[in-house]
Amino acid sequence: MEPTYRPILKRAWQIAWRFKYLWFFGLFAALLGTGGMYNINFSVDEASNQGNWLMSLKGFLSGESATGLTWDKLVANMNIWIVVLFLMLLLAGLFLLWLSVVSQGALIYGVKEANQGRTLLFGQAFAKGREKFWSLLALNLVMGLIALAILMIVTLPFLILVFKPQYATTAASLFIAASFMVMVPLGVVISFVIRYSLFFIVNKDRSIKAAISEGWRMFKRNWLPSAEMAVVVWLVYMAVGLVLFLVVKYLVLPAVTFIFTMLVSTYVGSETLIVIMVSLALLFYAVVMLWVRAVLNVFEISSWVLLFEKLNNEGVESKVVRLVTAALSPDNQKKVLSTEPEASEEVVLKSAMGRKPAMKKVVRKKIKDDELVGE
Repeated sequence: MEPTYRPILKRAWQIAWRFKYLWFFGLFAALLGTGGMYNINFSVDEASNQGNWLMSLKGFLSGESATGLTWDKLVANMNIWIVVLFLMLLLAGLFLLWLSVVSQGALIYGVKEANQGRTLLFGQAFAKGREKFWSLLALNLVMGLIALAILMIVTLPFLILVFKPQYATTAASLFIAASFMVMVPLGVVISFVIRYSLFFIVNKDRSIKAAISEGWRMFKRNWLPSAEMAVVVWLVYMAVGLVLFLVVKYLVLPAVTFIFTMLVSTYVGSETLIVIMVSLALLFYAVVMLWVRAVLNVFEISSWVLLFEKLNNEGVESKVVRLVTAALSPDNQKKVLSTEPEASEEVVLKSAMGRKPAMKKVVRKKIKDDELVGE
């Protein structure tokens, strides 16, 4: 039984480590979600946060905010510098959105070319991302709206909690149970379809409509291998996260604590130097974490692109199906063999000679006849 996911993960790691120019795209593509894809995550905490946000928004608009910040106060205190700052932040956000979508397309295309043994220049991958910008943006926006609609349905109990508190208890329980049973599987299916649709747009030059259609058909035919791949990638993330946690807890924090203690005891009264050293340490930690995030993102995208190419070209048989088929196959039912070796005819005859006189004569005659036949 040939492994399916192990070669994919091995090749994905080789691409992520060898083609370092992809790290840039991996870092900014991650702004669109885990793995550079738009992910739909549901949890009780997430839904609760949405409910708290709605309550805060209600207080902000009605003038009853717990923080004291209301819409009337914001408008009254607004001046030209606040407007300028708002416009600058808006432009920065739009630029990051553009760069993230371009990086998403460049990363998908760069991984495909790297898997085929072709090394692209940074500008070539970037140009491919710019070429597919509007298609990728439209797909992300469409799927983002679908995800928002699903999230609003999940958040509906908290809307009731805000505007109709008298119905909160019964309605919240019913809607939370129903939304989690229906919307969570739907969100997972949408996330898979998005992945494959993005690959069809970038690597197969499909239109948005065709990409969604083919992405749906690919998922429908290969939903079990897709789910298995998601579990494998999730386990890799869990393993990396555990390793990073152990490194930070048992190596980084003790080292930082020791260095900080030495600085405080050595440079007493030099608060500025201590602040600078602590800031540099935090900056170094942030850079390392961003680097890890970028490499992991390239690894994850590479894993999915390689699986997509394999599904599109030759197909993949599910690991679960292969294990079940192998377990139920009659060819794999081993026969029970005797652990004792079979005794030779001569040994049997010799052992029989010591039993009865009549048997001795028969045995001697049998041995003599065999010798004559041999001559």
